[in-house]
Amino acid sequence: MELAGDSLTMADIAARLSGKLGHPVRYVEQPDQEVIQRMGEDGMRMFRFFREKGYHVDIPALEREWGIRMTRFDEFLKDAVFAPRW
Repeated sequence: MELAGDSLTMADIAARLSGKLGHPVRYVEQPDQEVIQRMGEDGMRMFRFFREKGYHVDIPALEREWGIRMTRFDEFLKDAVFAPRW
């Protein structure tokens, strides 16, 4: 099942999170060995797929198929509440 509301890069997401949180957020891609250590070979295959091929979805077609407008990331952030973890 495909679900998507936006087509954003990780840098786009970091910039929007920076605005919401009021402090800089940056995306740092993890080295392959770190991904393998934390997530195993399956995790590495997933990251390699996203890095090399990417995830592409026809958002207008999804909206027609489901009969609803998908939530955009900026809309999600507007209502999201982020609480400190300390």
